[in-house]
Amino acid sequence: MIFFSCYLALHKEYIVCAGNDCFDPDNPCGNKLLDDGMISFIVADNLRWSFIES
Repeated sequence: MIFFSCYLALHKEYIVCAGNDCFDPDNPCGNKLLDDGMISFIVADNLRWSFIES
């Protein structure tokens, strides 16, 4: 999956990541992007990342 934009934020004690910056974590099921099947989202307790050399 290629992300051209994303949503990443701390929301109500959880980390929310979505494949589009128009994502609304307060109403994920009412999000028109979900109806189109064009977005995925993750809700997590923690987040880790590492840098890799290209």
